Amino acid sequence: MSSYALDQYRQRLALAGAQGLFSKQEILSPDFVNAVHIAASGKSADVDHGFLSVEEAYARLHAVPKVAHAGISARELEILGMYARGLTTGEIGGRLNISCATVLSHVNHAAQKLGVRKRVEAIRICRQRHLIQG
Repeated sequence: MSSYALDQYRQRLALAGAQGLFSKQEILSPDFVNAVHIAASGKSADVDHGFLSVEEAYARLHAVPKVAHAGISARELEILGMYARGLTTGEIGGRLNISCATVLSHVNHAAQKLGVRKRVEAIRICRQRHLIQG
């Protein structure tokens, strides 16, 4: 729901799993109330604008991206998980008895395998895929 022009948000909201978009002026309208009931039943409340049903949105949001992750080693995942829990490069190296350069090398290899350039992106992808915790 927004008081701004809706068209600028509609596509991004649909991709993010929203079930419909209404202006603030429409909140108490019969169309809005009907749309809430439709969305609650699992159907798309706004099919004309590309919104998916609840099931379709859930499936899209939880689909594993097609980028392979099987090639990431257990050590690479271990290190990314340690970063995700807030450890520094020095702390990780100390716990694993490896140099900081080796820690960074593992992270760079994992990032390359995931098709990203930054550690934070690699961590985000691994969290989304439930490969690491933290």
